Amino acid sequence: MNKKIFKLTFLAFCLLGSSIALSQTISPPIGVSCPSNNSTFVFTAEFDDSDGWIGDITTNNIGGNWEVPGNSDSSSTGPNSAFSGSHYMNYEASGNVNQLSASIISPVIDLTTATDGAELSFYMHAYGDNMGQLEVGVSNSISGPFTNVFTWAGQLQTSSSEAWVPVGINLDAYLGQSIYLEFKNTRATFSSRADMSIDLVRVETCGTFCISPTLSLNYVNSNDTNAFASFSWVANDSETSWEYVVIPSGTSIPTSGTLSSVTSIVENGLSFGAEYDVYVRANCTNGNSIWAGPLTFTTPIQTDFIIDCSVGPLVESMCYGDNGVVNPEVFTYTSTDGTPLTLTFQSGYVQEGWDPLVVLDTDGSSIVAYTDYFFGNEGDLTGVSYTSSGNRISFYIASDDFLPSSCASGDLPMKDGINYTVSCATCTNSESTFAFVDDCDNGDQYLLDVSVTSLGSAASLTLSNNIDLNTTSITSVGTYQIGPFPFNIDVIYTLSNDQDFNCVFNSLPIQLMACIPENNDCLNATVAVVNTDESCAQLTAGTLLSATPSGVASSSCSGDSDDDVWFQFIALDDSQIITFENIVANDNASGINHAVYEGSCGNLNELYCIDSTTSITPQLVIGNTYFIRVFSEGSDDEDVTFDLCIKPGFNSIEVSDTSHTVEELIQDILFGSDCANVSNITFTTGTSFSDTQPNGIGYFTMDGEEFPFSEGVLMTTGHAIAAAGTNSNLMSAGGSAWPGDNDLDTNFGVDSRNATIIEFDFVPYSPNISFDFLMASEEYTGAIGGTDECDFSDAFAFFLTDSNDNTTNLAVIPNTNTPILTTNIHPENTSCFAINEEYFGEYITENLPPMNYNGRTVVFTAQSPVNIGETYHIKLVVADDRDSQYDTGVFLKAGSFDIGELSLGEDITIDAGTATCLNEPIILNTFAPDFPHVWFKDGFAIPGETSSTLTVTEPDFYEAQVIFSGNCMIFDSILVEFLAVPTANPAVDLSECSTTNQAVFNLNENDSNILGDQDASNYTITYHSSEQDAFDDLSALPTTYTNVSSPQIIYARIEDNNSGCYATTSFLLVITQPSHTAESVDLIGCDFDDDGVASFDLASHDIAILNGQDASLFNVYYYASEADAMADSGALPNSYDSSGETLFVRVESVDYANCYVINNFNLIIGNEPFTSFSSDSNYEVCPNASSPIIIEAIPENYATSEVYITWYRDGGIIEGENSLSLTVLEAGLYEVEVEFNDTGCIGVGQQLVSESASCV
Repeated sequence: MNKKIFKLTFLAFCLLGSSIALSQTISPPIGVSCPSNNSTFVFTAEFDDSDGWIGDITTNNIGGNWEVPGNSDSSSTGPNSAFSGSHYMNYEASGNVNQLSASIISPVIDLTTATDGAELSFYMHAYGDNMGQLEVGVSNSISGPFTNVFTWAGQLQTSSSEAWVPVGINLDAYLGQSIYLEFKNTRATFSSRADMSIDLVRVETCGTFCISPTLSLNYVNSNDTNAFASFSWVANDSETSWEYVVIPSGTSIPTSGTLSSVTSIVENGLSFGAEYDVYVRANCTNGNSIWAGPLTFTTPIQTDFIIDCSVGPLVESMCYGDNGVVNPEVFTYTSTDGTPLTLTFQSGYVQEGWDPLVVLDTDGSSIVAYTDYFFGNEGDLTGVSYTSSGNRISFYIASDDFLPSSCASGDLPMKDGINYTVSCATCTNSESTFAFVDDCDNGDQYLLDVSVTSLGSAASLTLSNNIDLNTTSITSVGTYQIGPFPFNIDVIYTLSNDQDFNCVFNSLPIQLMACIPENNDCLNATVAVVNTDESCAQLTAGTLLSATPSGVASSSCSGDSDDDVWFQFIALDDSQIITFENIVANDNASGINHAVYEGSCGNLNELYCIDSTTSITPQLVIGNTYFIRVFSEGSDDEDVTFDLCIKPGFNSIEVSDTSHTVEELIQDILFGSDCANVSNITFTTGTSFSDTQPNGIGYFTMDGEEFPFSEGVLMTTGHAIAAAGTNSNLMSAGGSAWPGDNDLDTNFGVDSRNATIIEFDFVPYSPNISFDFLMASEEYTGAIGGTDECDFSDAFAFFLTDSNDNTTNLAVIPNTNTPILTTNIHPENTSCFAINEEYFGEYITENLPPMNYNGRTVVFTAQSPVNIGETYHIKLVVADDRDSQYDTGVFLKAGSFDIGELSLGEDITIDAGTATCLNEPIILNTFAPDFPHVWFKDGFAIPGETSSTLTVTEPDFYEAQVIFSGNCMIFDSILVEFLAVPTANPAVDLSECSTTNQAVFNLNENDSNILGDQDASNYTITYHSSEQDAFDDLSALPTTYTNVSSPQIIYARIEDNNSGCYATTSFLLVITQPSHTAESVDLIGCDFDDDGVASFDLASHDIAILNGQDASLFNVYYYASEADAMADSGALPNSYDSSGETLFVRVESVDYANCYVINNFNLIIGNEPFTSFSSDSNYEVCPNASSPIIIEAIPENYATSEVYITWYRDGGIIEGENSLSLTVLEAGLYEVEVEFNDTGCIGVGQQLVSESASCV
């Protein structure tokens, strides 16, 4: 059975830019200036009716069209009343969403003799926050195109009572022309709050005119022989003569008409059921006006008929309208000679249950009364026949006033109308059936087998048809073949009584569109493939085109099996899902029915029949053959192709509302624990208020994986048991006797009703509680073409209240406070975008498992932190919002309400990657500090451990027992393993020399000490200034580190590169005083130029300062002051001139400058000894002299005791000569070097001794 959507929906949208029109201007009417003539309103429409206007106009308040109301029928839109007169022209925005825009066109407006100027004026009311766009156009032709002269978009007024706004439009460009006006309104969105209204449309211009009269329709009626109409007009000038024309609609505008001096006309002799146009024009002294009109009307259909028995039967068809109970359309037939009449319905439907057939006898009494509620065979009137007692018979359809009932505006199967025959009851008609015979081997054609089952009162019949001239004489019952007939041509066969021409049977039009399918009957059923998984990877193609009745008895479906085709399959599972995929319908299509049979052809047993494209079979026998019969819903031929998919079925949920009490549902099902501390369980549902209301609480089970929960508790806004089975029925249970819930109304702003509530108290045993649930709802209509999930949602909540009356709703979208509703969890729909789609579970396919809701969410977990041992109250509530339609259910997973089964957590193991290092204790916690505990290690109680926590430092099996009461003791055990830690071997203290108590240390000098024999590639060593930093592996020190105190503790961390486990050790950084020295040795400089200043080579003094210490270990610097030496500032250059002073020397370690010592010494100035030679002496020697001469050096500023004397000849030292006198035998340059003994200053004197050329 199809799920039909009957919810009355009023939607309101606000689109950006459509609620208030901005940056638009309206020019009011300014009138026309007529310097040469008077001004005249040549056209006025006050809209007390719509006569003369054509286009999208309705008198039935049909949405998407213009209408002439007295006020707006919708709230929050439209004016309170007309601007002028009693009515106005209004665009009705409510309903008919398929019509985007509507236009109306005025009668012709004559500006052919207008001069000077012309202006269109009207009044506009545009109140409604979803107002669309009004366009005004002008054209010289009633069919357009129209040139836009005015546009308004959006809301203008802000209330119904706000004044109408006048609009003025210049029409000077149309002087000398005949024009038509178009008012076109286009929707901004599909909303009822968008009624655009206009009133008092006028055209003013200058000149002398013959103005057309204003034409209106008075009434349209009929009698036995013809229809007639009354119309009238009002003169708009001083004329007293007119012309009028009544012509069939669509005829060209007339050139002349019937003269009249009166303004009201009754036109007789009109055809039944025909559409006419009326035109009127004025005959003025200055000429004729243009034609007013067309005024269009439709005459009634003929309802009174005369039957002439000498002519033969009357064959007619009819369509019935609405409201036939109050205003019936009665069809009456009267024979001319008093013969009773027989009414026979050849075909046609009425709406079963709503539109009964009524038949009246000659005297007006009922043959079939309204109160008989006769609907034929489930609405089918075919074959129904009645005979009157006298010469008159009448009938009508007592239709309701709800939906269009018949023909073009009706639903299948009523839309095909009703065909019937009225004949004089002078004989009994023949009876026959027919069957198609395939003749495709001979071309695109077929044959008909006409089976005559009764000749009636005839002795002989003549069989003929409308295609050829062949006839067959029939004198006995039997089958007679006629044809062949081509495809797609209506064939009617006729059986005529050769003895009485009133007895004629005409078949309905018969047509075949193509060759009859091969699987047209059970014996030729197509073997369908059966899929072994949930996909439809393998399909079997089929068609209904030209299928004919198979002869098998009608199924239990409402559809007409006159075009059935057959398939067979072998069951591979104990149930199978049958779906029809890739359906393609050409032209009309009424929908697919299918039935499933067991047995064999000729001995079939129907298992079920369904008017849907999906179904699931009942229990089948694996390996048995079953048959599928496929046919259309309607009686017409249909060109439909499809692919048949058969795949494994699955189970549906089962629901019982009697198997458990509510207390059992909570204690045993939802909690499922003997230790659950639950009390004060209360509930309300429909049955709490009336025995006639549904029970919304039930226990559900599910055998299979197609639903997330195998069992649990179901809370619904309707019948809980109705949720079981396939998705085949719309659930909208519950009435006004079943109230809503104030908490939902207050917290969610809903108007709840049909609330199902379960409440109870509980005491948690752990710091967190949780339970699993999902929401299912009939509001999820997206998969069946609905949009309810965009705008409608029921409501539910889980209100958790603590002992301080703090309440929290647990039924929220994860990580938000947003309640879980169909409107905020759904995929994209034709009317709205997707929202939180990741939390939408699935749509449930129509007629398929696992449940009778249209869709559901994913599984959610309601959860909250709690205080162990505190009493909490929870209220589980679900309710309908605003109405009782479209039920919602909340499924609670059995055993999922977790309030504290003791858990120490998963085992802590090395393999699982959860083990910690041996030096990092594990704290086990039951989170139940208020209850007695016993802790066990490897099966033995641990003495003294009775609290809720246990610090574990050794690997082993541990167990905790918590005693909640004498009846409830819960326990859990856990394996704890630890990772090995590296060894931090002792580190040595590091010392450095410094006079400032700081030095630079190379910390990684201790790496090898800490590692010991451990492989350095497997470990990382870091150094830290605090033990906590070493523990936390924070703020590692650089390996080159300057201490901050002496001694300073440094903490070393050695970490296993694989496990991250670590160990620590420590050592000291110690500052020592300098152990080296700086000798104080004076340095003497010689004043060679006797200016009191000497040059000193300070670097040469380093050896004396170091006094044997290794020069490579020290740097030696000289300073003019002790302060400079201490600050290491202003070191003197190695070559230094001085007149004598005290210098300071700094000797520092090459490794650290602050490891230094300072001393001082003096710079001493020494004079140069001066030596001269007597100028009186002759310093010559003879060649090869044997007699020496004496060179005598003369001291100038010293005594011989103060100096040391050395002689040189030609640069070579003369050994042993240390006095001022020197005996010389050879020529040469002689030098005497004199050195002061105390200063080392040296002076040199020179004397050249030459060799005489000869000596005597």
